Amino acid sequence: MVCCAEQNIQLWPAEGTSGKETQPSPLCATTSAGCFIGDITVKTLEEKRKANLKAVQKHRQTEKFKITIKRYYQSKKCKAMSKRRYIRYPERFKAKQSVNYAVIINKIPHIKTRRCYFCFEQAQEYHHYKGYERKFWLEVIPVCIKCHTKIHKGVA
Repeated sequence: MVCCAEQNIQLWPAEGTSGKETQPSPLCATTSAGCFIGDITVKTLEEKRKANLKAVQKHRQTEKFKITIKRYYQSKKCKAMSKRRYIRYPERFKAKQSVNYAVIINKIPHIKTRRCYFCFEQAQEYHHYKGYERKFWLEVIPVCIKCHTKIHKGVA
């Protein structure tokens, strides 16, 4: 077993090897025999991230997860969090409500019929690009979650 101090994880030698011929690189890259974390062979950090993302996505499709989320949204904790968010940002809440109402009365097309303004993927949210003031409530662009996050972080 080899310990990687940079990532604070333990690496086991691949099956069929003694582990003595495997020496960790500074970034825990794959050695000639390969390193294992649990039962997953780690080749690059990107592959590890993709594997983790797939596992999370698979978990989110399970009935157990859906029941847990539903139970959370009905809990007092979630409702208290929503109330605090509304008290802190009432203009955002009202702007979002006005967009939802505009979709209901067909003033704005439903988000599932739109593409992201930036990357042309399926849009999932509307972005208030001029702000949350009352006069700009319906001034929105369709964006995907990735691009919306980048916008609010100031990357895009």
